[in-house]
Amino acid sequence: MKTKTAGEDKELEALLLKQGYFIDYFDNILLYGEKKRTTTKMNEQHSRWTIQQIQNLIKNIRYLPGAIFRKQYDWADKLIQWMLLPRTSMVGIIMVMSIVLPFIYMTMAIKWWILSSLALFFFALATPDYLVDEMWDRTFLRSPFVTLWGIISTKLIHRKKENN
Repeated sequence: MKTKTAGEDKELEALLLKQGYFIDYFDNILLYGEKKRTTTKMNEQHSRWTIQQIQNLIKNIRYLPGAIFRKQYDWADKLIQWMLLPRTSMVGIIMVMSIVLPFIYMTMAIKWWILSSLALFFFALATPDYLVDEMWDRTFLRSPFVTLWGIISTKLIHRKKENN
């Protein structure tokens, strides 16, 4: 298969699901991937993933009604998953709204504070026990601010590239 983007794994998955092949995931297979060392690099990677997700959705959304009518539920499920915001984007939006709204409309800010607390709670609940160590509390509570800084720094990097 010839791919046109950096998200060849998602393109291959879409092609297989569209043709009716079931893709199974094994939880006992270990996969080692290089982690980005800096917040800027990590956020650039997440930006690429988000852009790829949006491109896949735009390219394939037209197949959703047909997938539902042909009972290709795995394919329809994947298309619906691509409609959801990535977690990092969602946390970033929640953080921005929680910080900005108190200056605009305080009662709306309370709703966003509750939403951010619930999001953090559910992310903590979904974290497997083997990933929790003595540093987890500090790094977990710092993660929304890292995401927020990543959004800001990514925008600054894009502006620098446009000016050059």
